[in-house]
Amino acid sequence: MVKVMPNRPENEGNPPLRAEGRSPFRRFRKDRKGALAIEFAFVIVPFLALMAGIIEFGLSFVVNRTLDYAVAESTRLIKTGQAQKASFDKARFKADVCANMATFCDNARLEIDVRTFDNFASIKNLPPMVGNDGNFAGGMNYTNSTGGQIVVARAVYTWPMFTALLGTDPGDAGTKRFLYSTQVFRNEPFPW
Repeated sequence: MVKVMPNRPENEGNPPLRAEGRSPFRRFRKDRKGALAIEFAFVIVPFLALMAGIIEFGLSFVVNRTLDYAVAESTRLIKTGQAQKASFDKARFKADVCANMATFCDNARLEIDVRTFDNFASIKNLPPMVGNDGNFAGGMNYTNSTGGQIVVARAVYTWPMFTALLGTDPGDAGTKRFLYSTQVFRNEPFPW
């Protein structure tokens, strides 16, 4: 004997299943309580500030590595004697560093200091390149060197940090961060 069941809908008494392909934001739009929107607002602002800070610090590291490359390339001219043969001065050396930095360089934000020493032990107590007030210190110079001399070439570049406006990190001086690069080397024994 076969028992016949009455014909009834399968989901009777159960809530309707979520249809596949519906937007996950549909529930967000239909929520009239506002709790989800308020929670989202609390989370999105710090998240966006954190992301902006990460991007900005990453970009400052890229610029710092670019400055390191530019100083290394420009000091190679000093090390091999090409800068001395071409009568480089501070302005010309600074322009060469800026040219090697390509798109990131603004000549007004860059300061250089090139000094010579007779031995490595005498490289002590170099004056700071940036003063306590957050501005470039005076006394930065460019000293021409001869073959076999020890040279210390330093560069500092002022990089603006916009996330410092949030007050979470004041930077080195307000909204500025100072990017440093230093090269210490002995010149080749060139004859001039």
